[in-house]
Amino acid sequence: MTCLGLVGFAESWFVGFLMTGSFVLVWHPVLFAVTILLLVFAMTGASLSMAAVFVLARSARSFQNSLSYPFYLLGGVMVPVALLPVWVQPLSAGVFLSWAADLLRDSLVQGYVEDQLFRLAMLAGLGFVSFVAGSALVKASVNRLRRTGRMTYA
Repeated sequence: MTCLGLVGFAESWFVGFLMTGSFVLVWHPVLFAVTILLLVFAMTGASLSMAAVFVLARSARSFQNSLSYPFYLLGGVMVPVALLPVWVQPLSAGVFLSWAADLLRDSLVQGYVEDQLFRLAMLAGLGFVSFVAGSALVKASVNRLRRTGRMTYA
């Protein structure tokens, strides 16, 4: 499903081109592609974690709203991390989206991209942690279903 979301990503670029008449130029296509691949992996792990929480919760909608908003905010997706309050900015280093958003922005700018390998490694490492945590939570949910015959705590 995460890979299917890439179709919407490409579609939004195409619609942007149709509306503005200008094309977004990717100056560092390899960095862009590697970042997208690592981001898909990390988002899959985060999706697993959220799916496990949604299945166990009585009201999945409230969890969906309360978990995803801070995730996107700390990830620098809604606004760049530099515009967040100073005391919040260090927290964004623990969110893989912040690393991915910065790398994607930098891949669109002409010139040298600093610390590419370190930043890609951070994205990969945080994505791996996300995937392991998500897999463990889904496994625990399935084990609960096998033991009790119920998924939720309701």
